Amino acid sequence: MKKAVLIMLALVVFGSFAFGEIGAGMWGRTVFTLASGNDPGTGPSVPVQSWGPSWGGPGPRESMNWFFTSDKLEFHYTANLDGTTISMVNLYGTLNIVPDLAKIHIGYLNGDGFDDFRLTSPNPWNDHNNGNVGRMSGYEIIGILQPKDSGFEAAVAYRTDGVGSATIFNYPYLSNGTVSEFPDGNVLNTDVALSYAIPSMVKITAGSTVDGNGGISTPLNNGTRTRNLFARIQLLMVQNLTLWADVKYTGVFENADTKVSAVLASGYTMDALKLYFDGTFGMVAPKAGGDSAITYGAYPTVEYNLGPATLGLWLGLDGNSTANSGLTIGVEPYVYFSDFKTRISFNYTMDSDKVTSTNDYSWKIPVQLTFGF
Repeated sequence: MKKAVLIMLALVVFGSFAFGEIGAGMWGRTVFTLASGNDPGTGPSVPVQSWGPSWGGPGPRESMNWFFTSDKLEFHYTANLDGTTISMVNLYGTLNIVPDLAKIHIGYLNGDGFDDFRLTSPNPWNDHNNGNVGRMSGYEIIGILQPKDSGFEAAVAYRTDGVGSATIFNYPYLSNGTVSEFPDGNVLNTDVALSYAIPSMVKITAGSTVDGNGGISTPLNNGTRTRNLFARIQLLMVQNLTLWADVKYTGVFENADTKVSAVLASGYTMDALKLYFDGTFGMVAPKAGGDSAITYGAYPTVEYNLGPATLGLWLGLDGNSTANSGLTIGVEPYVYFSDFKTRISFNYTMDSDKVTSTNDYSWKIPVQLTFGF
């Protein structure tokens, strides 16, 4: 009987390869500054706009991915080249236990992670995602339930120690550094999320994940990893409109700082005209007591497509509750040439000080080049 089962498993595996699809892809981008300057002072302490998408920072990046897909099995591998440094991003396999119903991811998910429950604002250049809330990443085993056409999806991810671990299901550590008793400690290292969508109406998502990197040997609430609770509502009833808001609460345990963050994201398309608006809010209440720190921001953007080129204007306003900190204001007109995948912009950022009534400013002319296939 055992031999028959092994033969059947082998036939499934090799059959999947026989009828599967193998592919590869690559994309890259580089960001450089044609010119820059600032006032005789120190310039803004917190530049609002990044010189390109928030991932990777300035400089060249090439990303390569290889994949194999079939009805039962999938394999994915992604690597990034930053300058002369190569890093693994994703390396995982997927077993479709019941097609269109249930599957399992096993392996390492990092840069892109498992993003079914994560959203990024539609702004193409200065997006916001509330600290990647909803993303499940790391060395993980992820079970996914997603009945076809039901609008429902749920996932549970267990974080493992990763490479070098003697066993996948190792004992995790509590916040005081002591080894926990199973199963309580393992529950602390588990991500869970679910969502339900009513077509053309609304989608609701909620869950709890662990913020920060590190396997289960990294204690929770040690400043590196903390547990969060999050919820999101997304409106689907207006065509050409993207509109959602989510909130994240971190500090489920008493020995962690209490943090609350929220993002409102929107985008609307009217033929050649596109409008975007992102709003952010954050609050940190220290576990040791004292005043809470508050941050906020507003980022409207307008784009107009002329065909071979798109003209855009981005505005940014950042502020916080720190005494006498003032506001950081950013303005960035830009043009994007779609045929050459090139974006040229002029960024002006100014810091205002409410006490001395002085303004520090800086400016840059950043250029971003991209490619992909």
